[in-house]
Amino acid sequence: QEPTEKHKDAAFEYGGMYMQYEPKYWYFEIIIIMHKCIMTGAMVIVENGSPTQPLVAMLIQLMFMLLVLKLAPYNDDLDDWSSFVCSLALTLTTMTGFVLMINTNRPDPVLPSAMLTTFLIVSNATCFAYEMGAIAYVAYQDRLAKRQKKMLPTEKSKVKSPNPPKKSNVQVMPVSAPPLERGENEEDLLLWR
Repeated sequence: QEPTEKHKDAAFEYGGMYMQYEPKYWYFEIIIIMHKCIMTGAMVIVENGSPTQPLVAMLIQLMFMLLVLKLAPYNDDLDDWSSFVCSLALTLTTMTGFVLMINTNRPDPVLPSAMLTTFLIVSNATCFAYEMGAIAYVAYQDRLAKRQKKMLPTEKSKVKSPNPPKKSNVQVMPVSAPPLERGENEEDLLLWR
């Protein structure tokens, strides 16, 4: 059905809150806002300065990451994967913070601080590299679409498709000649062919 003028106005005003999600997950922005509130505001009241704080943050972040992975709420699969990769990087960051806080309260560290620092840098740099790759991929796809739009119809037919047409499984059976009737010889049969 055609959207009404009122719906168009609402989509223009508030579409940024729900249009990037699949229709059945229109409410997912509320979950994201709640997650951000918990990860920033609620973490202040959880034993500030103790290892419990990053442990609770890691568990909350882990639950959010699994929710994003399971629901895949975005319209575009690339957005689903980007959200998962960022959530994974945040989960690993809070886990590393937990281990660093445990190390400060022990005479013998669980893991060397240099190793944890390297892990933090590599995991977050990998997330950044993935996001840059995703942006480059989207830009390339847009450029390719614009180029194909500008092509004339005759040029489009000259461009080879990356997926050649599949061969059909139709088998051609040889046609047999009609049986010889009385008065016909094999020369007539050859003319028929």
